[in-house]
Amino acid sequence: MYGIPVRQLQAMLTSRDFAELLAYERIEGPVGPWREDFRFAALRFELHQLARALGRVKGKAPRIEDFMPGWWRTAEARRYPGRAAVMAKLEGWVTTHRAATGTG
Repeated sequence: MYGIPVRQLQAMLTSRDFAELLAYERIEGPVGPWREDFRFAALRFELHQLARALGRVKGKAPRIEDFMPGWWRTAEARRYPGRAAVMAKLEGWVTTHRAATGTG
């Protein structure tokens, strides 16, 4: 799920930490290497930029967010009071993980 074997992830996180990661995904959307929605949005954005450069597309230049699915735009996700705390916890976990594995 996070590029780590389940047993190793269980050894690294408490059940509360894992629940917070799941909550984060419910708010922000999926994370991990399978993040195809972002990859396809980036591809569509680049193709659109190419079409603009070739004069095939007119109008206001889009942002990459314009090509993303709408799951992250929900009013509920923006109102979620624990969003900053979940983000901080996730960033702390990523920093610790990278330090432990030497990947960052």
